[in-house]
Amino acid sequence: MRKRAEKPLPSKQQYTLLLETYARDAMKFLMLRQEEQYLATINQLAKACANLINYHNHPVEEVVKQLQTTMNQAYEANQQSVTERINQYKELRKSINVHTFHGKQENARLIANIDALQKYQKTPLADIILDVITDSFVKARQEHEAEIEQGEFLTSDFSPNIPPG
Repeated sequence: MRKRAEKPLPSKQQYTLLLETYARDAMKFLMLRQEEQYLATINQLAKACANLINYHNHPVEEVVKQLQTTMNQAYEANQQSVTERINQYKELRKSINVHTFHGKQENARLIANIDALQKYQKTPLADIILDVITDSFVKARQEHEAEIEQGEFLTSDFSPNIPPG
């Protein structure tokens, strides 16, 4: 069931700040492969987008530009977060006894996480931005009745773009 966005905050400026915060966070959670946090943040970002578009008459193109600018600015810090997480996993691997059943499983899990993060670290910035915008706009249309026309960055169904791995 579709639900209309709640009452808008008193100002367009407040929603603009929320939009920037949620965009940075969504990008970070996507890059760190934290699916639960990513989905929750995409929902909040979708609400902010719908509110700006529906209640504050903010043009869709301007919302897209703002999202792109925000994520461009956050990219290096988010890349650093991914690098730090990879290093944490590598340090954890050093303390594992791989000669035990549990140790072998934990080592395999950490290796898979490291590989997935390294793969995402190599994903082009434009693809990451497109994933976040697509997921948030599809959700804004589906659940918050945002007045967004079907565009090349939209798909028909909401499906987070976190590749398996």
